[in-house]
Amino acid sequence: MAKAKTKQQLTIENEELQARLQELEDTLEAIRSGAVDAIVTSGPAGDRVYTLEGADHAYHTMVESMNEGAVTVLTDGTILYANRQFGQMTGAPPSDIVGRPFHDFVQASDRPIWDGFIRQAGSDGLKAEIRFGNRSASEIPVQISGTPIDLGGSKALALVVTDLTKAGATRKSSRPRGSRATSSSRAWKGSPCASTAGSSSQAEGSTRSTGAIP
Repeated sequence: MAKAKTKQQLTIENEELQARLQELEDTLEAIRSGAVDAIVTSGPAGDRVYTLEGADHAYHTMVESMNEGAVTVLTDGTILYANRQFGQMTGAPPSDIVGRPFHDFVQASDRPIWDGFIRQAGSDGLKAEIRFGNRSASEIPVQISGTPIDLGGSKALALVVTDLTKAGATRKSSRPRGSRATSSSRAWKGSPCASTAGSSSQAEGSTRSTGAIP
């Protein structure tokens, strides 16, 4: 005859069952609310991952099929996500992109432009023109547009990257009436570089291509 359980044992078992029930309810609620996009199960054959398809899956599919690069970066420039088109622009495989600083893919001479851009990560309507270094080409001019986003309490920036060799000639910045036809450097929107680079070029007597965003 089985020995009757003590009141203390029954209390402990009841607490364990309550905790397991709460865990199951939390898991179901997370699935219903879209807080998870995959479930991992363990079995004799090892772990298996089941992806949950929904609105997020459709959005991910759309982003991966874009003609523009789509990148999510932290405010320090660390890449959290990049779509396939961005990988084609930079000539880097996905495994070599996530976790790296964005400026690793920017031409050295244009990194100050990127640094100025990322310092304004909290602002809307950010735009800049820079050049990527590509493993199969010397450089690729691109336009980057940024929108601040919140990732569970962490500040980040969603970037859209347009290849200007496909979009057409780089935009020319407009200059005030009466100014001399000197050129300015590519710069992030609102940067003082756009106003100082032209005078510097004039003093040196050299002509430089423009990429400042109007």
